[in-house]
Amino acid sequence: MEQVVEAVATATEKVVEVVETVIRYIIGMHDDLTYEDDQVIIKVYAEEDEIIPEGTKIKVVPILAEDEETKAQYEDVANQLQEKVAEDAQVVEGFLAYDISLVDPEGNEFEPNGEVKVTMDYKKAALPAEVENVEEAEVTIHHFEEDANGEVKQIVD
Repeated sequence: MEQVVEAVATATEKVVEVVETVIRYIIGMHDDLTYEDDQVIIKVYAEEDEIIPEGTKIKVVPILAEDEETKAQYEDVANQLQEKVAEDAQVVEGFLAYDISLVDPEGNEFEPNGEVKVTMDYKKAALPAEVENVEEAEVTIHHFEEDANGEVKQIVD
């Protein structure tokens, strides 16, 4: 039975890949970049040619409280999220954060020359450890727009 479940899961993944490719072709999303780790697959798509220059790579850094390299950034994100949701009388029980950048062939981070789409597909249900009531939890995605110095200039829902 376990082999049947694994075969169905593998076949489903292949069908999803084919459907994504067909959709990108139909709606004109030409360039795409992919990051994958044990938890998530992150893809960046461009809707028009030349928005993402050839040779571009995607750089993704999970922002974690327990990682010494990202601890300060995690705390900054937490503070900014709390400020943002306080405006709407909401609370943040926990969050998952990623620093997603585009990098040119020389290793320099840059902004794309137009609009891009970002998808995040978790391999298994993923919730922050702080979330206790899973049934009532709401998931919201926020984009932290940065200036040239990497400072957050605004948070977009």
